[in-house]
Amino acid sequence: MAIFLSSQNLFHSDHSAITTTLSTTDLIERNTATTILPTLLFTCLLAALTSSAPISTMSMIVPAVYDPAERDVLYGGNYAQYLVDLDNARATFNFCGGMMFQLSLSSRLKEHLSKVALESEDLGRRPVIHGASHQNMQSLASYSQTSHVDNTRYFHGREIRKVAGAAGGRGFVLQLSLSTLEGEESDKDPEGWTPEEVATYDGWGHDSGRTWRKVVDWEKEGVVGFREKYGAAAYGLNHRFYFHLDEHNRFWLSAEDGCEGFAEGLAVDVVGDAMIGTSL
Repeated sequence: MAIFLSSQNLFHSDHSAITTTLSTTDLIERNTATTILPTLLFTCLLAALTSSAPISTMSMIVPAVYDPAERDVLYGGNYAQYLVDLDNARATFNFCGGMMFQLSLSSRLKEHLSKVALESEDLGRRPVIHGASHQNMQSLASYSQTSHVDNTRYFHGREIRKVAGAAGGRGFVLQLSLSTLEGEESDKDPEGWTPEEVATYDGWGHDSGRTWRKVVDWEKEGVVGFREKYGAAAYGLNHRFYFHLDEHNRFWLSAEDGCEGFAEGLAVDVVGDAMIGTSL
C-alpha cells in the first residue's frame, strides 16, 4: 500500500513541496535520511501504511508538536528543535478563538535554531520559554518598549495575511526571523526586519495606528524572497514575539501588543490516496 503526501500538507525544510507516492520502505528510508517529518507524524503515517484497518476510515492526529505531554517526552526541553519541527510540520497556532496562523521561520532563523538544538555545552543560546505566570510580554523582568531582541527571549516577527496555501485555511502566517545582533552586521537575515521597520517600531500600540506593509513595500526596503514565499498579495505588520506556557502546559506564541495563540493541531483524515487537514 502507498500513501500520497499532498503538497498542501507537507514541505521540505526549504519549503519546496513534496508531491510523491511513497511505499512503506521508501517512507522509512526518506524519513531516516532527511528527517522530512517530525518523529510522531512519521509514526502516524507509518501506522496508516501498515494498519489492517481500511485506510479510508482512518483519522490521524499529529501529536508531536501539539500535545504537551508528547512534546515534553519527544523534545525534553529542547525548544530550538521543537521550533524547527513546528516549521517543518507547517504547524498552526490558534489566535483569538479560531484564527489559525501557520508558523513560518525564516531560512536563516531555522538554520540558527537547528545548530543551537545540537549544542550541548552552551544552552544559553536556546529559546527561553517562560512559565504560566508570564501571560504578557510586559510581565517579563527585562521588558522595555524597544525594537531590540536577542533571539532567545525576544524575537522579531511579522503577522502576514493573504498568504496563498497557508496551513489553517485562512491565509494567515506568523513569520519569525533572525535579528542581527551587535557585531554580526555582516550576517543579516534577508527575510528579517528592515531598517525602516526597526526605526519606526511601536508594537506596544494598537494595530490600527501602525504601519502595515505590502510585499512591494518590503521589497523596496530590502526584504528578499517574500513574493516567492508568501505570494504577491501578502501584506502584514511587524511584531516582537516571545514564548510562554500556560497552566495546561500548552505552548504560546505572543506578540508585544497582547495578541497571542497556542499551538493547536490539525486532524489529518486519510481518504483514499489524499490527506485532508482540518482544525481540531
